[in-house]
Amino acid sequence: MLHFISWLSLVCLNSVKLLDEFDDLKVKNNVLETTVKLNQTKLKMFDDLMGTKNAVDIDKVLDVIKYRKIERSQFYKILRDKGILNSDNIPTQEYLDKIMFRVVETKVVVKGQTIIQRRTFVYKSGRTFIERILKNYV
Repeated sequence: MLHFISWLSLVCLNSVKLLDEFDDLKVKNNVLETTVKLNQTKLKMFDDLMGTKNAVDIDKVLDVIKYRKIERSQFYKILRDKGILNSDNIPTQEYLDKIMFRVVETKVVVKGQTIIQRRTFVYKSGRTFIERILKNYV
């Protein structure tokens, strides 16, 4: 009988721990769902800014195209050598006008100093174009 009581108290303790963990997970889930809802507006604004949902950051292009064995430094060098990117790895106006790339400029003021950051995004037509160029190097 004593053995049964200690077993029963152990089961109760484990049940309480499981219920506490379940409650913690419910709270975490609610926080994540709220975060997703709050970020929906930001994501929509970003998509609107980009003009499309198909634009990919140029740093991620190697992850989504066929030729993934090329090193990032070699990738940028090839595009610079072909005149697609300038020395700052920003697409030339010709390729921006062809709507293959888009450059988004962000200005942030930190301690009174303005910092300008440029991010390059590649549209689907630009990715296809890059794949054709890289085919000759693989």
